[in-house]
Amino acid sequence: MHPKSYLLSLLILCVGLTLPLADEGVSLARLKDPGISEEAIIQAWKDFSLKEEEPAVNGGYPYMGCFEEASRKYNIPLALLLAVARGESNFDPDAESNKSCLGIMQIQWPDTANELGITRKSDLLDPCINIDAGAKYLSLLLERFKNDT
Repeated sequence: MHPKSYLLSLLILCVGLTLPLADEGVSLARLKDPGISEEAIIQAWKDFSLKEEEPAVNGGYPYMGCFEEASRKYNIPLALLLAVARGESNFDPDAESNKSCLGIMQIQWPDTANELGITRKSDLLDPCINIDAGAKYLSLLLERFKNDT
């Protein structure tokens, strides 16, 4: 799968954050509704990425301090980081996929982790290290694809 399509797929999987769709707010849970077209979902993400002000994040999330720090450090919208974490692991720091992806942001071991400067697998189980690595990776993807989520 093309990395850009993969990123979009990851973002669509999450539930519970608010995203603008046309003139009304639509939760991402509703984006899974078969009545909403793929084009509308893509347009919603384009609208999201073009907003000058960061979307509001409602409610508390686990490891919020780590997410806020990574958001500032890599200039990634907090809502985007939370959406990826929710879709990838549902905020589970011990999550492990059958493809050797670990932690909250599901960083692939060892290839992607090593590219991000992580040389110990155990570091990926530290929530703040994992969130930082995920934010760094997202910033690289956004740069590569000219901020087109």
